[in-house]
Formats: sequence, structure tokens, C-alpha cells
Amino acid sequence: LATAVALIFASGCMTGQAIGEHPEWRKLIAQPADRGLSAELVRFPSTDGLTLSAWWITASRDPRADVVLAHGQGGNRSYMLGRAAFLVEAGYNVLAMDLRAHGDSDGRYMTTGYKEADDVLAAIEYVDAAKHERPIVLFGYSYGAVAVLHAASRSNELAAVIADAPFLSPHPHRGRRSAP
Repeated sequence: LATAVALIFASGCMTGQAIGEHPEWRKLIAQPADRGLSAELVRFPSTDGLTLSAWWITASRDPRADVVLAHGQGGNRSYMLGRAAFLVEAGYNVLAMDLRAHGDSDGRYMTTGYKEADDVLAAIEYVDAAKHERPIVLFGYSYGAVAVLHAASRSNELAAVIADAPFLSPHPHRGRRSAP
């Protein structure tokens, strides 16, 4: 009984954080120019109709691949600028995106990464539509790492996936066993 009460309390606390407007999740803490980067603000639709925002940042030399960056919970694309600067200097184009309910992207709730996988898949489509013919790499941090892992399981377009500090997040409709 104590375990059940604790789980109900914990899920209520997590739901309160996951739903609603969180101005701190939307505030950009830096701009690409702060890191010496030139970026284009781009927008594209998620698979469920939300408008997502991102910065397209081109490599400082002939690009080796296109990297989609996904931030952690409570952050946004501006939190990934350090990684973006490193990648751009190393010869990679970067799409630093805002996942749903973060930064300038639409949405009023977040999940534990499975709906955000739709956002990442939309980012892959955006990059792929540019017809660069370069490999596509996903790079996610924490909640963004979970999103890129879920997205990678549904895409054949990827050269690599980097998941920095993911956590366990099963899809709510997969892996359930039927009763005997």
C-alpha cells in the first residue's frame, strides 16, 4: 500500500512538471553569436502538427555530416550551443532544435521522450529534405537522449546516434505482455 501511494504521489508530481506553461523552459540563455556562430532560425512541423523551432548552423568547412541536437528537460536549443560550437568547428552542420513545450516550439506538455521522438523524426525529415546527401547523426542529452533513441528505433536514415545521459523510458504502448 505504501508503494502504491508513493507511486501515485510521484506520478502526480511529475505530471505537474510535465503539463502547463513553464516560462523558464522557454527562455533562451544564449544566442549563436555568443559562441561566434552564424545561425538561421528555421521552423518545421512535427508529425502531430506542432510547429517546432531550431537553429540551422553551418560548419566552418566542408561538412562531414548533419547533426540534430536535442536538449534536456527544462532546457532548449540555447543550452546546446557549447556542443554546437564544438561540432561546427569539427566540420559538422548542426540543427539545434527545441523539443515540444520548450524554447520557441509549440506545445503545453512533455512526455518522457516518446512524443519528442516525433519531434526528432520531423527534424530528420527537415534535414533530409534539404537534399544535402550527407550522413545524419542524432545527438541528445538526457530527455533529448531518450527522444533520439526512440526516434532512432523508427528511422533508417541515420549514420549514428549519440545519447548522453539517457534514462529508462519505455514507450507506453510497446512491450506489454498479454495476460495468459
